[in-house]
Amino acid sequence: MEFRVRLTGATSKVLEQVLRQGFREGDVRVIRRVQALLEVGAGRPVALVAERLGLDGTTVYGWLHVFLVEGLASLRYGRTPGRPSKLTAGQKHRLCELLEAGPVAAGYPSGCWSTLFVQDLIQREFGHCYNHHYLATLLRNLGYSYQKARFVSDHLDPERRRVWREETWPTILAEAQRRGALLLFGDEASFAQWGSLAHTWARRGRQPVVPTCGKRKALKVFGLIDYFSGRFFWQHQTARFTADAYQSFLHTVLARTDQPIIVLQDGAAYHRAAAIQPFFTEHRARLTIYQLPGYSPDYNPIEHLWKNIKKRSTHLRYFPTFEELTATVEEGLLFYHQHPGAVKAAIGKTLEHYLKTYRLRGRWSGRRGLATVRSIGKQASAGVPPAVKLQPERCCLHQSSPHLTTVNLQVRSLLDRCLTERVRAAPTPQHGVPAASHPRPEQAQRGCGNTPCSST
Repeated sequence: MEFRVRLTGATSKVLEQVLRQGFREGDVRVIRRVQALLEVGAGRPVALVAERLGLDGTTVYGWLHVFLVEGLASLRYGRTPGRPSKLTAGQKHRLCELLEAGPVAAGYPSGCWSTLFVQDLIQREFGHCYNHHYLATLLRNLGYSYQKARFVSDHLDPERRRVWREETWPTILAEAQRRGALLLFGDEASFAQWGSLAHTWARRGRQPVVPTCGKRKALKVFGLIDYFSGRFFWQHQTARFTADAYQSFLHTVLARTDQPIIVLQDGAAYHRAAAIQPFFTEHRARLTIYQLPGYSPDYNPIEHLWKNIKKRSTHLRYFPTFEELTATVEEGLLFYHQHPGAVKAAIGKTLEHYLKTYRLRGRWSGRRGLATVRSIGKQASAGVPPAVKLQPERCCLHQSSPHLTTVNLQVRSLLDRCLTERVRAAPTPQHGVPAASHPRPEQAQRGCGNTPCSST
């Protein structure tokens, strides 16, 4: 018995879009299938459609039945499976264990895995021989990528880092919010006159070369960034870092603001020297010092700012004189000094794994919002990047859903928008005039209008 199906106008438009996409991608299977559905939906008999497209009528009926049941999902084709893998699931799991143990543990003389080593390992352990060019694809399919390793100090204390992350840091953050204080992460950086190297695009076979004066001289910079607003304090010098120079820098910062200041610093000797302790004691009413856990630069977001300043100012640059180096670095420092938003963008997601410590404020209220924060906190603590949908106009965070557009969590932006009072935007600084401070609303009501310090 012949029956006919009519498609609505909306369904026909969607199918036409899929058809155009199929033509752009050259997907013959999708083109034939959608054409058959459109013609049947236009009222043409199935037998006539099948004959025109060179198909069997049973095929067209099958396509129509699946489309009526599954909708557009029936038009998606997966990859053909290809020939069976040489390695079983258990062998792949064992291969991953061997790769994680490292090449030295597997008996090879180098600490770096190469496809030739992996080829020999698979043949030795499982009796299968792969082409070493294909092994890169196999490793990617197993979740591996070719990466450069990084150094990690053997003095790391995981328990101390955990305590700082889960107990000390939430306490510091709550104190800063309660007191309306500047929460400053501090560090120092050196900018060498001989420049710095970095990756760049260049012609094959022609390695980029950068002239260098070879002079062992560097511009040394003290820096502090405000965790809430991105406000940047800095001061440079040519002499080496000392406790007296650090004290002078902190004294300048204190003179530039009447707000309480909380400084988080690393364990550099001049940070903890006996010579600077009387200064800390004298200013303890406004200045509070906390130590970051040892050998933990990943807990200090200003490290990312230094990296960006060097990329902007010294990478692949030639400085024949120290004055040229100073002028170029000062330009980079002033740029971030005048653009706190760029500072927050530079530090990115450094503190993302702290999200679980925060609590709801302002519009973030009620059980549903608290459950969302706790859920994302669990993902962050497990090392899984949370997925969120941001609606800035409502300051609202939604739990991840397959129906929501997801973006990587930008913790700094969320904190400023949703978990702390909004930061008043700074006015555009005029030439030669330092940028205004960025107090939170309750500080603005007190009339705080201080300026960050600089060496100019």
